[in-house]
Amino acid sequence: MNHPHLFAPITLARQVLRNRIGFAAMSTRFPEAGRVTPCMIDHLAARAAGGAALVVTEALCAAPSASTPVRVHAYDDAALPGLQRLAAAVSEHGALPIGQLWHGGSAHHGPRGLDAVGPSAVPDHMSWTVPRALSAEEVAALVEDYAATAHRLRRAGFAGVEVSAAHGFLPLQFLSPLTNRRTDAWGGDAAGRSRFAREILRAIRARCGAGFIVGLKLPADDFAPGSIDVAEAKRLTAAIVADVPPDYLCFSQGTHGWSLHRHAPDMH
Repeated sequence: MNHPHLFAPITLARQVLRNRIGFAAMSTRFPEAGRVTPCMIDHLAARAAGGAALVVTEALCAAPSASTPVRVHAYDDAALPGLQRLAAAVSEHGALPIGQLWHGGSAHHGPRGLDAVGPSAVPDHMSWTVPRALSAEEVAALVEDYAATAHRLRRAGFAGVEVSAAHGFLPLQFLSPLTNRRTDAWGGDAAGRSRFAREILRAIRARCGAGFIVGLKLPADDFAPGSIDVAEAKRLTAAIVADVPPDYLCFSQGTHGWSLHRHAPDMH
């Protein structure tokens, strides 16, 4: 009774959530060889059975260049059967399944880090991997990869997607003046640095149509000097919302570096 709205329904993108409780994306290492596993399905189905209205998966690889064995290769049709089973298991318990779209960028460490990419050749602040700077054509191709992966999730029965632009991964690397030193249309001021995130949202909208939830996870403060503090987060959020407003926003803190510990609860 003290929280009258908590258990009240709410509508997002024409879809009704039974309450205001969402389960956030959290890595489990349950995927194997880039595929959904029964353990992953059981874990997220239990969150739905427990009463959450919105269940967000852990990060799913949005493009081939994001590929890693410990995350589901959602860019690949071969992963579709497992994604279908996952979406059905969550939906069966009355929750809406949301797939989180992810790309590690410079935080993606393959053999010797040679496959890492980013907006600029700025070292990752955890591994010191220096990414290869993406060309403008490669950035545009990645936008299409995100949209194609979102559409694959829609085909699998997901109610929507959440674009991960927090925690120091590729979209945040574009948002941050610390890691984005481009002088073309994908860099510069808040409008240029937010273009990658905006074009991803726009492409998903065009590809998946109405009735598909599109969420965006942004940094509120990544606690990296010279990067994104609360004031800069406000500017970036305003630039995005004014152009391509998502159905929901959520905010996080910390980045892939010295503030990594801020990702997690302090164990109280």
